[in-house]
Order: sequence, then structure tokens, then C-alpha cells
Amino acid sequence: MVQQTRPQPTNTWRAVALFLVLIILLVGIGFSVPLVKVPVATTETYTETEYKEEAYTVVETVPAQTTTASTTTNSITFFDGTLFEMGASVMPDRWGTEVKFKLDIPGKTNPRVTGSWIVENFPFAVYVSIVSPDNMFAYQHKGAEASLQTDDFEFVPTVSGVYTMRFSSDYVRSSKYIRLTLALKWDEPSSGAAPQATITKEVIKYRQVPVQVQKQRTVVKHEKASVWQLLFKR
Repeated sequence: MVQQTRPQPTNTWRAVALFLVLIILLVGIGFSVPLVKVPVATTETYTETEYKEEAYTVVETVPAQTTTASTTTNSITFFDGTLFEMGASVMPDRWGTEVKFKLDIPGKTNPRVTGSWIVENFPFAVYVSIVSPDNMFAYQHKGAEASLQTDDFEFVPTVSGVYTMRFSSDYVRSSKYIRLTLALKWDEPSSGAAPQATITKEVIKYRQVPVQVQKQRTVVKHEKASVWQLLFKR
């Protein structure tokens, strides 16, 4: 009986296996090399200048509101500390001592008569009155019992003409003297420009102030990635 021998495998399979291993290695290396560009989103921080409104206070000089026109005061003085005699009387002096003055009112704005009188060393009441040309009382005064009889007065005349001022008393007296001051005053517009009145006040204003603000933004960059990174990217 003749014994048969099994044929021995050739080197062909070994070569095939080596080739396959080489192919696998080449593919693995090729998949590991970053060849493909892919978009990658990243967040970055940056600084930006913005403007915000800020309040501040300044002091300004502004014209003052005026409600009246500029005027000047004119006057005519009739008596300036002038002495008048109240003669001696042995009975009550009801008619008294008369002093006359003439007023011209037309064309005068805000006319008024101002004055003062004094009778010294006479401790009894003195009666003083001013009567207008139309027989109306413009001023009346009855003094108290005192060693000094005096008064300051003012009235608004309503008509032009001669006014009568009378000093009298209910008492017997020796000769006394009246010291009288009296003037007519009125207003007129100023001939020159009136000075402009001004006031200072605080005014709130606003301005734009630069401010540095930190912000974030998303930036897309293109980076190269390998096939393995694309396949196993989570």
C-alpha cells in the first residue's frame, strides 16, 4: 500500500495576508491625516465701546422776567422845611392857619403828594386837613395829646387846582410855628434803555460718555479634520 502525501500550502496566502495588512495600515493612516476642512463654532470675548447718557449741572446767567417798564420819578417841591406861624389865640382857633399850593395833574403818571409837618412845644391836639379844589378832603389828621404834634402823610390828588391845607386847634395858645415839607411826585418812562436784569440758575444738561463693555460672540472657523474625527465626532 502506497502512502499519499498532502500538498504543502504555498506562499501565496502569506503574500495575500501581508497585502491585506498593508492595505489596512494604509487606509488607517489615510483616515488619520486631517485632509477635510470642516466649520467649527467657537465663542470669543471682545470689548466694544458704547455711549451712555450722563447728566451734569451747569450754572447759567439768563435774563430775568420783568413785569414793569423802567420808570423814573419826577417831583416838584412846594415846601422844604418851610416855617409857617400859628399866631397866638385867646380862644379856640377853629379856622386855623391856611397854607395853599397849586397842583397840575394832567399828563402825570401815578401822581401823589407826600409831606410831613411838625408843631413843637404844643402839647394839645392839632387838627390838620387838606381840601381839594372841589371841596373834598384829601387828607385829615387829629393829633393825640402830646408835647410834639407831627405826622407824615401821602395822598393821591384827583383834580388840578389850588389845594388848601389848614392847621387848627381847640385850645388857647401862644404863637407857634409849623415846619412843613410837601412835594408832588409822579412817574415817567426812562429816557434810556433800562438795564437788563439777570439771574443765575442751575441747569441740568446731558452728554454722551464712552463706556467699555465686554461682550461675547460666536465665530465660525474652518479647520482640517481627519476621517476618523468626522466619523467619531460627538
